[in-house]
Amino acid sequence: MAARLRDNHRTVGNFGSSHRFDYSAIGDAVNVAARLEGETKSCGVEILLGPETAARVADYATLPIDRIRRRGRAEALEIYVLSGDEKLMESALFRELRSRHLQLREFSVDGRR
Repeated sequence: MAARLRDNHRTVGNFGSSHRFDYSAIGDAVNVAARLEGETKSCGVEILLGPETAARVADYATLPIDRIRRRGRAEALEIYVLSGDEKLMESALFRELRSRHLQLREFSVDGRR
């Protein structure tokens, strides 16, 4: 099971003409959410968050794990894994892991950046 969370503007409803229409969702938020869902497999996780959603759940245990390129966009999008709830976020072990993780990311060389 893969899940994606994305918080932004989107348009949802019936699109088309009187001859043919379809209930759909469009917008940058929808495109990014679909991309995040696809990235869950390559990252080996169940839940990925975009930067806006990660900021809104700052009390939860999240880790930045990658930057993905989006078609038609110059800048990469930072993506986060949801690792646990508030209790995990408050644990000394997670805080140490997060600190070391961020240090490693700072020194890593990523060819996609």
